[in-house]
Amino acid sequence: MKITEIKKYPLSHDGRISLYIEVCTDNGLKGLGEVGVPNMGKTVISAIEHLEKRLIGEDPWESEKLWQIMFRGNFFPPGVIYSSAIAAIDIALWD
Repeated sequence: MKITEIKKYPLSHDGRISLYIEVCTDNGLKGLGEVGVPNMGKTVISAIEHLEKRLIGEDPWESEKLWQIMFRGNFFPPGVIYSSAIAAIDIALWD
């Protein structure tokens, strides 16, 4: 089983964007995650899109390995936005 995509579902209320994500696999198994960072929703979406490129083709059952890839895969340590994106994906992997 491999990750094929991460779907993003932004929800807007009073100008704030919350985000639900769905990690999809090639056998139809899906996991849901969520993140809410007021006034930073579009930035979190961009971070998730960046992480998605690293996760396509990976085994979703190896969630701890994937967390390491996401957390340590950048030159700079993750800040609030990037950590929020990682958390949303991590929630979906454990779902």
